Amino acid sequence: MLPAFDQWLRIVKYRDFWDFPHFLLVADPQSNHWIMDAQFDEERDDYAVDFLITNAGSDPAAAALLFERIAAIGMTADAVPLPVSSVRFDDTRRQCVRLLSSAATS
Repeated sequence: MLPAFDQWLRIVKYRDFWDFPHFLLVADPQSNHWIMDAQFDEERDDYAVDFLITNAGSDPAAAALLFERIAAIGMTADAVPLPVSSVRFDDTRRQCVRLLSSAATS
């Protein structure tokens, strides 16, 4: 399950910033939280071409705990891939992110 496309998601927390954050906790306008992870791939010596996205629920404290847990042990099995190329960041690359609807048909 992915957040709705073509809406701005507020970045609550992030890590692994290289050109843009590669590990994020975001919230949609309805206060649902999502974790997005484009891990570094040692074999490719580059970040992944897909974000893995999982729902972190509507409780901000529980979502923050899950964010820290995933940072420590890895993404959950129910994560959905989304191409990094289908994600747009605000100009600061630290406040908001948008999933483009064209990704839904790709």
